[in-house]
Amino acid sequence: MPTFVREDFEKGLSRHAGLDRLHSLHSSDHPSHICSVAIVRPTALLGVEDSVSSFRWATIRPPQTVRRPMELAAVRWGMPRVNHFAIPADVPDRAINFYHEVFGWQFEVGWEYDTPQGREKFWRVITGDGASTGINGGLTRREYPGQPISVGIEVPAVDACTDLVEKCGGKTLVGKVALPGVAWFAVCQDSEGNTFAIFQPDPTAR
Repeated sequence: MPTFVREDFEKGLSRHAGLDRLHSLHSSDHPSHICSVAIVRPTALLGVEDSVSSFRWATIRPPQTVRRPMELAAVRWGMPRVNHFAIPADVPDRAINFYHEVFGWQFEVGWEYDTPQGREKFWRVITGDGASTGINGGLTRREYPGQPISVGIEVPAVDACTDLVEKCGGKTLVGKVALPGVAWFAVCQDSEGNTFAIFQPDPTAR
């Protein structure tokens, strides 16, 4: 084990007397990312002085990857990524001003749609140029109290993905719907009750 790890550990020991201390190192000295771990038990319980003699070194390996039958999405599709976010707003103009002033984001009207309360706009949120990392998003009027910012995940097939969501313990809250000329989308809920959108780009969607 490299010397500096032991030195750092010994210095920290005096600051945390009587407490468990865990110090680990990932290093090229440890193939396959094996970690060498220093574990110190409460010295008061052990009846020993704060010294190097009160620790021991152990070697642990990361758990092996277990491939489950429901890993079908990663196997078939690669790994679908989050590449969109949606901001709900009680007052869209106020929210647009906030995000523009704070982050410099740009907004443009993507399309308009009808709701029971009247016609609304979907605003595209442009967070940077194509050369920078990051994702763009959208902004709409809030649909229900407490509606949070959500994320969108691009998938090759909405129908197949909603089936997989339900088989894995999630729910489909809004079934497959067309954004004309843009994409097919659906709204899902994961096993923990979190909501997210999935979408399948398709200029022929109607």
